[in-house]
Amino acid sequence: MKLFKSILYAVAMALFMSFQTASATGNLATFGIDKTVYSKMSEDQKNKLIQKIQELNEFIELQVKTKIPADLIDQTIDLKINISFTDKPGRDGLFVPQDSGEHKISIQLVQVYSNGIKALLAHEIFHAIHYQINPDEAAWVREGMAQVFEFITTNELNGRNTAAAIQNPMTPLLRTYDVENNDPAQYGHNQLYFYYLYTHCGKDNLFWKLAAGQSHTGVKGSFLIDAILTEMNLAKPECKDFTESAITFEVAKAHNQFQFANKESREQFFLYPSVITPKFTETISPSDLKSTIQDLPVLSSFRMPLKKYILQKGECKNCAIYFAETDFPFGVSESTPSNPALYDIILVKLRRN
Repeated sequence: MKLFKSILYAVAMALFMSFQTASATGNLATFGIDKTVYSKMSEDQKNKLIQKIQELNEFIELQVKTKIPADLIDQTIDLKINISFTDKPGRDGLFVPQDSGEHKISIQLVQVYSNGIKALLAHEIFHAIHYQINPDEAAWVREGMAQVFEFITTNELNGRNTAAAIQNPMTPLLRTYDVENNDPAQYGHNQLYFYYLYTHCGKDNLFWKLAAGQSHTGVKGSFLIDAILTEMNLAKPECKDFTESAITFEVAKAHNQFQFANKESREQFFLYPSVITPKFTETISPSDLKSTIQDLPVLSSFRMPLKKYILQKGECKNCAIYFAETDFPFGVSESTPSNPALYDIILVKLRRN
């Protein structure tokens, strides 16, 4: 290990002394920095950066690369990733695919010493790997899976995005990404959905099947998820197909309980151990409720007290409807309860009106 570290340090030193990208033999990524930026650094700053590059190189080789299945490593044998640090304004990290196959990742220099640098690197490197094996996948799938890969490599989900998703339940699962406007709720929604799939429906086996496309040429997005879940034929309702997984996920996101007395409910509707309270509507007028239901995006959810929903004459013909107990044992059911005062209603929009 000492020899390995010495090699990496020598490589990193050569990189920043010569301003050329370089890496240890067989490494997935190389590092570089703008010459002008580097020339303005003090010797102490340069040495600290070189040491940090050594640490990040080890992380990529030992924590990132080792999580990729051998057959996919073989498929990406020609993949080269050039990671460059920049002080120009922009996204914290950005993957830029290249026709040559030598893809680029740009990282803000200010992020290098942040607590989230490893997760950021894992995220962008997954984009490069995913692009190499499945280049035209839908953006919501790419971003959701890249965030789960952060979890696979660091054992942490993005906390800001998680909170935003749970507190903004009417964010749709399927939506076009706006590169210019980073929406934490949208990223978090897709992160949590793929985390839910990952933890409930096969973990790495499912994750890498989805990443590779698994011989489903031309099948993308929800259609690919549907095809792979159907093939896997898991004995779980939340893993039956894409629609069932999306509905159950929305209910889990709206309820997010792990104290169910019933084991099956505890497993099916548990999303993530968190103190974040799912957002819900306490009071709403009949007209506002009607508008809310009408405007609810497809594959998003809405929760409110059942008694008030009934009093306001709520109705959603295009929704999956669930009833969640508000106290222990926190059961969730599709059957209308006899005592509405003890339940909330969770609506998951399935189709536009």
